[in-house]
Amino acid sequence: MATHQRRTLFDSQGSFENYPGEYRWLEYKKIKIVQIPINPIFRALRFNYGAFCSQFGAIINNMKNVVICGSMKVKDQILDVAAQLKKLEYRPLLPIECMNGEPKAVASRAHMDRIVDKNNPYILIVNAKKGDIDNYIGPNSFAEIAFGFYYKKKVFVLNDIYEPYRDELDGWGVVALHGNLEKIDG
Repeated sequence: MATHQRRTLFDSQGSFENYPGEYRWLEYKKIKIVQIPINPIFRALRFNYGAFCSQFGAIINNMKNVVICGSMKVKDQILDVAAQLKKLEYRPLLPIECMNGEPKAVASRAHMDRIVDKNNPYILIVNAKKGDIDNYIGPNSFAEIAFGFYYKKKVFVLNDIYEPYRDELDGWGVVALHGNLEKIDG
């Protein structure tokens, strides 16, 4: 993509520099991380792409992944929670297939894969108010909690424990955050 804007990024020494020109996305494990310049000025600086990838990869690997679950009826709240987690230096993993309208079976399987992934230690259920029911946890989110418990993940609910499931959630060690994301231990 050609552009006349100047963008900020790390140089090979980890400092910030501004470079004009054309940019290409640098990906790390299929995640778009940063746009890097591909113009002659940048090449003349002998930017060490390998060093950059390993430095940036170390930063990403030190961030704790949080798999976010919840009803698509509270999609906006899920996105707000993801933004708050980023500010707290967590890496939120969203149920993106559900948000994009994939068939339920495809979306559920993809999201369950995130839950069982050994690199994702935390599961966060956005249990918002649904109608007149506080702290609602639907059947799909309950299944995600069960998977998290079985695979020894630390499972959190954003608000308080949903009363109909209290025995199971307490028994599985699910932690109620009462709206405070800073209680997620890292």
